[in-house]
Amino acid sequence: SYSIWVEASSAVRLRRGLERDGAAAREQWARWQAEEDAFYAKDPVRERVDLVVDGASALPHDPETECIRLLRSRG
Repeated sequence: SYSIWVEASSAVRLRRGLERDGAAAREQWARWQAEEDAFYAKDPVRERVDLVVDGASALPHDPETECIRLLRSRG
């Protein structure tokens, strides 16, 4: 198996969610993000994945066919 973590800031994820779900979903998104933050604080999944990609990169690329890899050190 191979695990991939797609990373984007909380603000970007909220904006994308509201664009998709509408402004009426803001409260639901706020709850989701709080629960997600609490979950990942207890279980740092990102530390164990095989690949971390930037889900909101400003670098030039074709998001349909390319991704930007984020570098990180493994302890």
